[in-house]
Amino acid sequence: MKVFILPVTHANLFPFTIRPMVIQSVAQAQLIQQAISENVPVAIAFHIEQESTYRTTAGYGYPYIADQKADGSILIYIQGQGKVDLSHSQVLPTGVITYHEVKIINENIILNEKNKNKYEALSKYFAHWIDRYLVDPNQKDFFVKSLIGVKEVIAGSAAYLIKDFELQYELMELSDINDQIDYMYSLMLSKQLMF
Repeated sequence: MKVFILPVTHANLFPFTIRPMVIQSVAQAQLIQQAISENVPVAIAFHIEQESTYRTTAGYGYPYIADQKADGSILIYIQGQGKVDLSHSQVLPTGVITYHEVKIINENIILNEKNKNKYEALSKYFAHWIDRYLVDPNQKDFFVKSLIGVKEVIAGSAAYLIKDFELQYELMELSDINDQIDYMYSLMLSKQLMF
């Protein structure tokens, strides 16, 4: 599959989640506009400040522009469609990568019976977080309606409850929903999740 790759500091795009992003670089804004006009997905490559490399597992999706500012910056929303392997791509000095052929990462999204209790505990934890921190009833309703299954709940929990971007990325690298649940559950027990 061909994608545009957008390296972003401290950001992960989880499948089945919607991420707002402000793009201030003119070159990156042009990349997003080109991706939209050509209907090419964008992979969000996580990298740490002051590092020249980026992580090789990335979420990808199709962005849309929500707002364009006079200074050329844009607000986009991008809905995660899945994950791709970026290990054979190179970042240009501008921080922008045009078309690259990448491999889609296939994931196991079937919940094992032995993980049902952990999943239910995580779901309740996430529901309490939503109830406590989303005060707008319409926003809360929209958010809850998007959590239609195990994969959406785990991805949403990872995106909103894990404080540390490196820990988020460790979960991003796991391609089995049961391993993701085990990881999230251990973070919950060790009080590494937001609440």
